[in-house]
Amino acid sequence: MVDKVSTVQVYLSDGTELEGKVIGTDPNNDIALVQVDAAKIPGLAYLVLADSSKVKPGQMAVALGSPFGLQGSITVGIVSGIGRSIPGSSSRNMTGIIQTDAAINPGNSGGTLLNSQGEVIGINTAIEASANGVGFAVPIDTAKKILPELLKGGSIKTPWLGIEGMPVSKDLVDRLKLKAGKGVYVVGVMAGSPAEKAGLVESGRNNQNEATAGGDIITAIDSTPVTRVEDILSYFNGKKPGDTVTLSVQRGDQQISVPVVLGGWPDKMPAYNQFNPGNGQDPNQNQFDFGPFHFRIK
Repeated sequence: MVDKVSTVQVYLSDGTELEGKVIGTDPNNDIALVQVDAAKIPGLAYLVLADSSKVKPGQMAVALGSPFGLQGSITVGIVSGIGRSIPGSSSRNMTGIIQTDAAINPGNSGGTLLNSQGEVIGINTAIEASANGVGFAVPIDTAKKILPELLKGGSIKTPWLGIEGMPVSKDLVDRLKLKAGKGVYVVGVMAGSPAEKAGLVESGRNNQNEATAGGDIITAIDSTPVTRVEDILSYFNGKKPGDTVTLSVQRGDQQISVPVVLGGWPDKMPAYNQFNPGNGQDPNQNQFDFGPFHFRIK
């Protein structure tokens, strides 16, 4: 746990104790960059970072860490799923998550998830509190994308658009007579958000809390197709606040391009009674533990 600290103690398997300097953090992706003096570790070997986009379900997964203080523990399983989306410690979902049945417990968080070649495919982050054998790791490609920003120091501000969206489904197309069969339907636009400043149009909801007609459909960002809110969040992992992106939007019968200057993810979400930040979670379901301090995301 490195939140709000500048140094940490790093313990190696041979008993060596080092001071680690926290260089940069990304709370929304549960990642921190810690620096130690490599000169104090003779014969240091480095792990190879794999291409996590090539990870497939069924592959071997090896989790390293110190669950419950048991240093240097190794557990083995398989990659159970890829492309998962789970609530983060903020109101933003973490996307592209790797699911594994390799045992992950408090103390494994921050440890590596390896493939059968010993290459890093992910960083262990959480378990589903209501189940056994359901663990999650942030894909190492996410860490690669944000590494340049982490090296600059400080806490990374995640890009923010400021919409409530839902995937365009066949039922939604039939009910609302939509003109695009795929994309993200804009149900709500937050006040003061980049989406509002760019003029995106929301649909709103009826008395049954159902999306109504008239909302924009985002079909692509910078020509990259999107079909879920998670696709938008994943694309933004390679961006930073202040960057301009171009949304391909279906607005009624028109296909238009909408440039948007991205903002920074707010520390506190502006009040908006319809806004649900894309996680789709029932507050009574799917609680997640972020070891070692067991955050319950509701």
